[in-house]
Amino acid sequence: MEEPQNDTVAGLPCGRGGGCNGSDSKPQTPPLLVDAWLVPVFFAAIMLLGLVGNSLVIYVVTKHRQMKTPFCLTESCLTFPANLATTDIIFLVCCVPFTATLYPLPSWVFGDFMCRLVNYLQQVTVQATCITLSAMSVDRCYVTVYPLQSLRHRTPRMAMAVSIAIWIGSFGLSVPVAVYQRLESGYWYGPQVYCTESFPSAQHQKAFILYTFLAVQLLTERAEAVRTRISRMVMVMVLLFTICWGPIQVYILLQALHPTARRSYALYKVKIWAHCMSYSNSSVNPIVYAFMGANFRNVVLAVRLPDFRVPSDFLLSPFTY
Repeated sequence: MEEPQNDTVAGLPCGRGGGCNGSDSKPQTPPLLVDAWLVPVFFAAIMLLGLVGNSLVIYVVTKHRQMKTPFCLTESCLTFPANLATTDIIFLVCCVPFTATLYPLPSWVFGDFMCRLVNYLQQVTVQATCITLSAMSVDRCYVTVYPLQSLRHRTPRMAMAVSIAIWIGSFGLSVPVAVYQRLESGYWYGPQVYCTESFPSAQHQKAFILYTFLAVQLLTERAEAVRTRISRMVMVMVLLFTICWGPIQVYILLQALHPTARRSYALYKVKIWAHCMSYSNSSVNPIVYAFMGANFRNVVLAVRLPDFRVPSDFLLSPFTY
């Protein structure tokens, strides 16, 4: 999550309207832009849709285990979707509301600790989503290539071990975000406080941004490489993740490579669109399950309607990835 920089806060470059002149004796009111209310409304819609959808996924996983039905022959078909739903819920609750306040408010008002925590959790959840999607691709490929061996190796203990490893790895790889995030003072229609990344050097910042960018790109290339051996659902989820997070990653990468490039309101609107795209990814997976996973719909009906009889051709998983 990026705080608007000192030279272009809320999308208006310094000098436009005289608002960035620190020597102004008379305090001025920041202009009320459309994005100040439109983006928070969009984020609220994403939160509502995402929380309902991902909570339903976790509910289905929990009830499915309690029902002891034959839908899922291996634990991984439940663990990985539950992992994705958990990352999305954490992201929606811990990151989206704070980011939404950046548009109507000119300053970061939550203090240094929350500045570090919010950005750290955002990086952790994105990292965990990326690794989980990779694990789903590898898992499905393994089932297709080695169907008999997979029944022996894809155990509940293995699924839990992979899930724990994903979270440990995500927490560890995201530490630089918490370490190098800090509050900085600036001026835009009065003194302001911004939550920004401050790496030891430009090289450190570029290296970390490049790593994040490559992580998303390699996920897509990996899925493309084994696309004939993974299900359409996994492929669609990987492509949606890339489409949603790709634009903001490209924007941040170009910004790091060309820090002296002139910023404009038009470029800021592109950044807003990219942010909205990336945040909307947290609400799309349950929609994919609902439209592409016939088993998911049947398990929902089986959970809600005890007398509902599941068709005999839906035997493996409520997610069938």
